[in-house]
Amino acid sequence: KGYEHLDIKTVNGDDYKARKTLAAAIVKSGTITLENALLQIPMVVVYKLSFISYLITKRLIRVKTVSLPNIIAGKQVVPELLQNNFTPEKISQKIFEIIKNKKYANFIKNEYKKIHKLIYIKGTLKNTAHAILKEI
Repeated sequence: KGYEHLDIKTVNGDDYKARKTLAAAIVKSGTITLENALLQIPMVVVYKLSFISYLITKRLIRVKTVSLPNIIAGKQVVPELLQNNFTPEKISQKIFEIIKNKKYANFIKNEYKKIHKLIYIKGTLKNTAHAILKEI
């Protein structure tokens, strides 16, 4: 209720100019999450594997978070809705929280600035890659 006049768009991941205009985004886990962080786009990260793939992955990989901004920050910066939490209700709840709560959106953007600085400190990219590989 009250969201009927939102301008909702589907944007191609390669269209950085269009992506920069977004107030918030819903994205699948992957490199786009880091791109959005560097573009200062608050987001909700979603991902769901098939049940069998999930069981196999859960046994092989022990990570607390899946999105690159959260991994680099070492904490939850952006919400992640994975597996059974990946529902339309939860997605809308999280995305509207970002859109309606400017303080929350600003928190995310401020954390993105810290991530940006971390990435460009000498050796951080290499160290981040090693940390990600170690977790996997």
